[in-house]
Amino acid sequence: AALAWTDRLTQLDGNETTDAEYAAVNEYFQDKDLVDLTHAIAQINAWNRLGIAFAPQWQEPKHPATTETTTA
Repeated sequence: AALAWTDRLTQLDGNETTDAEYAAVNEYFQDKDLVDLTHAIAQINAWNRLGIAFAPQWQEPKHPATTETTTA
């Protein structure tokens, strides 16, 4: 149910969720749990869309941190 809900909320087809989709996920998640699940899905989707929009690429640091500590 959680994966089906995730797939549905991740789709950007412009349609709202159906009563049947809501009922299916509501069998397993109610109230705060459903809100928490939906919020987590929305957050992950937002981060994914930011990644798509800005296409960040990892670059090796110019000055890598050292693991040595100096004592005086």
